[in-house]
Amino acid sequence: MEARVERLGRDMIEVKATLARLEPMIVSIYAQIPYLAITAELEAVRGELARKPGYGAMWSMGIALFALTAPAMSAGAIYPPLVYKAWHITP
Repeated sequence: MEARVERLGRDMIEVKATLARLEPMIVSIYAQIPYLAITAELEAVRGELARKPGYGAMWSMGIALFALTAPAMSAGAIYPPLVYKAWHITP
């Protein structure tokens, strides 16, 4: 029984030494957790931004919309007077 208690005492000394070495590592890990959470959130935002169209795509869409609306607006200004004249309608 005495030998078992002595061996248990040595084991406890080793456990305490191991815990003393692990404690600073655990503290540093807990200190980094908020930073890691922010980093993960930033990666999510970067992923969302990567899926959004860039300046070139936005300019292309704007030019395409203008290219479609400009002829329609000019047709709206030109064709009604011609139609009125052809159908003998007075506006």
